[in-house]
Amino acid sequence: MQPEGELHRAAARYRRRIIWLTIPTLLTLAVELVGGWRYGKDPYSERYAIHLGPLRPLMLLMLAAVVVCPLLIVAGFAILFSKWNTLRVKKGWLSTLLLLLMLSLLLSMFSCAWSCTGHPTWMDGYR
Repeated sequence: MQPEGELHRAAARYRRRIIWLTIPTLLTLAVELVGGWRYGKDPYSERYAIHLGPLRPLMLLMLAAVVVCPLLIVAGFAILFSKWNTLRVKKGWLSTLLLLLMLSLLLSMFSCAWSCTGHPTWMDGYR
């Protein structure tokens, strides 16, 4: 049996790990939404296009993140379910983490569908 303080520290460590695993999903979705909003203004106008210049490889990084994010969320679910009893120490955190992971998984699936099925409009607009 673990002492109470050590159990709380372990639970906090797992909570932080799960939250960090959901952040890339939110970042990639934010980049996609900003890109879609900018290109959605007028798809044929260069005025609204996001000019990346030397940062063009960031687009490839975002596409890689779109593919990797669901795997990170699955890792978060694995941590949640394997450390279920430890995470139940603090009331309310378990359901919050479960909700956060489910929403992140749904958002990452939307992100994958937007980026990996056909023409990702957040990168090139409608052409």
